[in-house]
Amino acid sequence: MTTTMITGTYEWHQADGSYQLSRGGEKIAAMRFRGWGLTDGEADTPSGHFTLVRNGIWKPRYSIHINDSLAPAVTYTPSWGGMEGTAETGGGKKYRWGLARLWSGDHLLADMDGRTILTVARGSREFHWRDLFRLQGIVEIGAAPSDTTTLYLLLILSWWLTLQSEEQAASALVVMS
Repeated sequence: MTTTMITGTYEWHQADGSYQLSRGGEKIAAMRFRGWGLTDGEADTPSGHFTLVRNGIWKPRYSIHINDSLAPAVTYTPSWGGMEGTAETGGGKKYRWGLARLWSGDHLLADMDGRTILTVARGSREFHWRDLFRLQGIVEIGAAPSDTTTLYLLLILSWWLTLQSEEQAASALVVMS
């Protein structure tokens, strides 16, 4: 795995029971979930091992811990509607998560001054039939934080929230039908 993160385009793809982040074919990070669903998981990056924990049902709270520490390195709290919310790092830096555009499946993470840190779009740059039912995403990193650990935390969090959004949309579709 590489240790240098720069702005540009990255890709999440599903492989071998995990989601892998890559750039130009080089694997950068991997995220996998324990048990059934997307509630708890773990991720491995050059910045360390991250533990993903979701607490609550009606008003969930998502947190990521570095190297199994008790204090979360980043915590995400959704707004009342659940489609957007606020992420806060252990150092107190806040970010806004939400839809990039109305009626789109694209999401963005921006700092509180409105600078886009990253955007996540569903899909892949190359279509393969074997990937038809796999969730994939393209991440564009813009105004990245200078600290690579924070950037990895935000990348993992943004993909986890994208997966949660997809799972909630599928559940709503099943309930409505």
